[in-house]
Amino acid sequence: MLDVGSGASSFAVEASRREIEVAAVDPLYGCSVETLATHVQLDYARVSVDSCRRLKGEKLLEQEEIEQHRRAAAQRFLSDYESGFLHNRYLGGALPSLPFLDRSFDLVLCGHVLLGAYARFDDSQVITACRELLRVSAGVVRIGPFEKVPTTRRDALLARLQAEGIAPQIASCVDAHGRTVPQGLLILRRATR
Repeated sequence: MLDVGSGASSFAVEASRREIEVAAVDPLYGCSVETLATHVQLDYARVSVDSCRRLKGEKLLEQEEIEQHRRAAAQRFLSDYESGFLHNRYLGGALPSLPFLDRSFDLVLCGHVLLGAYARFDDSQVITACRELLRVSAGVVRIGPFEKVPTTRRDALLARLQAEGIAPQIASCVDAHGRTVPQGLLILRRATR
């Protein structure tokens, strides 16, 4: 399994503990633990400011609870990082060019990198990145979040993916609040001929 744009998440730690063969890739991997911890703190500050601007009352309290979980996950990641880096669990790299051979992973995950609130990819870059994610996948690619992509952009992306020989599918997922989100995931497979 490959997690692209992992950041300071505990996904690779938790998967590894369950004896799932996993690699996580992020542009920051290769930095020292101290540098990563600084990036984590900067990210918390940015998300906290954004949350305060957008949310009020109960929603803000709910967000604070989610942030506590994110902080705990980041601590698990930071505790595992040096050992995991030595065991190739954490690898430096970024889209649009991943440091892996073709069809290296059964499942490729990419969350909040291409289409999230802080994503900085235009549609052509998203298509290029999707081709790269599918290149390293022997099976399925899951990209999220997809639910907030405007309908016209979503339809254009789906049409372009199909023109590239990629079979896109939209699926529901469960969000950080435990709620089912219709159209939350974009799933990619190679088109059958």
